[in-house]
Amino acid sequence: MSSLPPPPPLRQPVTLSSQPHSQPVTLSSQPHSQPTSTRPRIFVEMCCGSAAMSLSLLGGRGCKPPISYMGSKRGYATTILTILGLHPGQGADRVLLVDAGPWGLVWQGLADRETGMAIADRIASWQHDEPRELWDRLKAEASPLGDARPEAAEAATAWLRDTPPAVGAVQPDALASHLLRAGWAYERGNVRTGFAGPGMGGRPADLIAAEVGRVTTTISAWLGASALGFNGKPMEAGFGGKANMGEVAASSGRASDAVAGRIFAAQADVRLVRPPDDCSGVVMYIDPPYQGTTSYKADLPRADVMAVAAQWAAAGALVCISEAEPVPLPGWAHVQIDHGRRGTKRTFSVQQDEWLTISRPPAVAAPPKQAALF
Repeated sequence: MSSLPPPPPLRQPVTLSSQPHSQPVTLSSQPHSQPTSTRPRIFVEMCCGSAAMSLSLLGGRGCKPPISYMGSKRGYATTILTILGLHPGQGADRVLLVDAGPWGLVWQGLADRETGMAIADRIASWQHDEPRELWDRLKAEASPLGDARPEAAEAATAWLRDTPPAVGAVQPDALASHLLRAGWAYERGNVRTGFAGPGMGGRPADLIAAEVGRVTTTISAWLGASALGFNGKPMEAGFGGKANMGEVAASSGRASDAVAGRIFAAQADVRLVRPPDDCSGVVMYIDPPYQGTTSYKADLPRADVMAVAAQWAAAGALVCISEAEPVPLPGWAHVQIDHGRRGTKRTFSVQQDEWLTISRPPAVAAPPKQAALF
C-alpha cells in the first residue's frame, strides 16, 4: 500500500473508564437494558474484505460472500450481529464498506447492479474450463486493482456526512472512484446516451464504457483466480470441484443483489475515513489484520486500529473490533466467540481464538462453549 499521511489527533479522548479490564467482562444471559437500535442508521464495515457482516445484515443468513477464504467472518456473522443487538436480514439505512486492498474495488463493481451481473455472467462462462489452465490465465488477466488513495477516503467521509438521496434520484456509478483516478467523471446514463458532459474531460463516452468493461474484466478475473488459488499459488485440492466457478458466479450474483444500490464502497485507508458528526444509530465494525498472524500487519498496526476505534467511539458510534485476543482499550467489553462459529470449523488454521472488543456492554451474552466430544 502506498504511503499515506498519519491521521490527525483524535478530537477528544475516550473516557469510558479510567481503568483497563484485566479480565473479560462477565456477561449476563439477559439482553442489555439499552441495546443498539433495531435498525442501524449507518453500518460501517472497515477492512471489510468479503464483507460477510454486511452481507448477513442486508441479505440474511443465506447471503454469502462471492468466495471463501481463511479469515472471513462468514461463520461468525450471526454471532457477532447478535452480540451487537442486530440480526441477519434486518438491514440498515446506509452501509459503508472500506478496504485498502482489491476488495475495495470489487465491492464498487458489485454495488452496481448491471456491473455485478456482468461480473457473475463472466465468471459463469468459466465453469467448464480446466481449473489449472483457468487459474494460469486469470492470474495473467487480473491486473493490479490499485492501491488505497486519499481521495477515496475523502469520498467516503463526504458520503457519511451527506443525507441519503431521494428515492429514485440518479446515483453516482459504483465505479466512480476508480474512474475518478483515471481522470474521468462518470455516470452510467452518460454512457447509455453517448453524451460526454461537463467534467468528463471531453473524453468520448465509448472510452469510458471501455474502461468500465476493463474494470469488470479485472474484477471477474481476480475473483476467479482468488477462488482457485491462495497467496498467489493454485490450490491443488480445489481443482476439480472445490472452487466451482458456477458457485462463485451464483454467490457473486446474490451478493450483488444484496448490496446493489444499498452501499457505498471505497478502496481507502481506514485511518483516513472520518466518522460523521452525528453518530447516533451508527455501528462501526472493523476486522483488521490480526496482530502477529499476517504478513502485512505493518500496514495497519495495533496502535492505529485502537486509534481508529477510539475516534469512532468518541464520536458516539457503537464500535466492535475482531481480533485473536482482547484489544486493551480502557473500559471496553471483551467477548470470546470462537465457540460461536457456524459451519465448517477452522481445522487447518493455526489461529483458533476469536475475540470481540466492544465499546459498550454487549446486547446479549456470548454463546455457551460446547464440551469436546473426544
